[in-house]
Amino acid sequence: MAKYCSECGKSIQSSWNLCPNCGLDLKSGQTSESVSNLSKKTKESVILFKSKGFYCEEKPHGFTLAGNMKKGYIVLSSEALVFSPKRGKSKAILIPEIENVEGFSRRGYNMLGIQTIYGNLFTYWSANMVLGNYYGGKTSELQALLTQVISNKR
Repeated sequence: MAKYCSECGKSIQSSWNLCPNCGLDLKSGQTSESVSNLSKKTKESVILFKSKGFYCEEKPHGFTLAGNMKKGYIVLSSEALVFSPKRGKSKAILIPEIENVEGFSRRGYNMLGIQTIYGNLFTYWSANMVLGNYYGGKTSELQALLTQVISNKR
């Protein structure tokens, strides 16, 4: 039986903790901390990019493509870049905290390295995957949008 988010009505899986569309905490029924903190700071945050993807702190390592990266959803809004794993807490980086955005390649795939003003490094890979099959990445699209949002905020 299909399940749907009580906030936005989009189809969800029973194993998910957060709705990838609206950020609703599916276990408690409340909007996730990162999304609610953003909505307090701004009356309206515009979502510019959503994709399945991978994320890790620092650079990825390991024998597989993803290595130590967590699987989940990448959402870029006009206020923050948010990663929501299928299990665990979301990680939000506010746009003003981003110091540098740089693309790099790992095993033939384009990835995105983001450095904050605090010196933290995060890696993102936006993947278009269906049932484990790779159908091309969207990392370059994410990089272009993120670069544009950062330049508009400065």
